[in-house]
Amino acid sequence: MRHSHPYGVAADEEFLYVVDAGFNKVRKLDLESGVEQTLTSFPPTPNPGPVGPPFIENVPTSIRWKGDQLLVTLLSGAPFISGLSQVRQVDPVTGAQTSLAQGLTAAIDATPLAAEGQFLTLEFNLNFPAPGLGRLQFLSAPGASPVVLANCLTTSTSMLLDRNSNRVVIAELATGRLVTFALR
Repeated sequence: MRHSHPYGVAADEEFLYVVDAGFNKVRKLDLESGVEQTLTSFPPTPNPGPVGPPFIENVPTSIRWKGDQLLVTLLSGAPFISGLSQVRQVDPVTGAQTSLAQGLTAAIDATPLAAEGQFLTLEFNLNFPAPGLGRLQFLSAPGASPVVLANCLTTSTSMLLDRNSNRVVIAELATGRLVTFALR
């Protein structure tokens, strides 16, 4: 039996958008009427490896605005194969999806930067589910190869970009620390 796991929220004047990590979808809630609908879902991916189930779930872990579109990170489910995690752009009206970054290991959060098309990705743990370090990466454009900014994070779960200071604050689950990085 599945359970709903609301894992991230974004809003505009009319709607609340919630990533549901239990059902692998984005829910859209009308703030005035309270009517809820599924905006989009993320179907499972065939398992390319010899271990685990025949299909791997695409689990949404964060949602943010990127202009007039939604930016959603997808953590791959068990057996957590490196390279299957990704960042997708979702149209908040139609639910149409496009890929912005593929080949990630354990994407847990992403945030757009001021320059068009640029964004940061945060990965939970590069050896997940075994203990290991996560990383913060910069992508200059959709589909571009990421540039590693930090690979010393301990179970990083979310980030906040302070646009005034051009610094990123990252929350670490295992340590309870907030780690700050200056962007160049």
